[in-house]
Amino acid sequence: MKLNARGFKSLRKIYVIVDSEQDTNGNIRPQKIHWKDGRVWKITRVLLMFKTNVNNQPVLQYNVLIHGQQKQLYKEKDKWFVIPKD
Repeated sequence: MKLNARGFKSLRKIYVIVDSEQDTNGNIRPQKIHWKDGRVWKITRVLLMFKTNVNNQPVLQYNVLIHGQQKQLYKEKDKWFVIPKD
């Protein structure tokens, strides 16, 4: 287990490509997640979006619905990532 400087477990990030739309107010809505092996998942609904921290870095967390299951997707600056359940 990897610990950060503060002694907390560091979470592993897997960076992904996300298709998203931005409205006239600047709100970003993710539409699809592209995995590096070519698989694509359509996001059927964004349930919630809020600011949080991952590995002591500020990010936006999106709770989304994919095939009826709630998943978490994160955006840090201009990059998107997921956190595996290992």
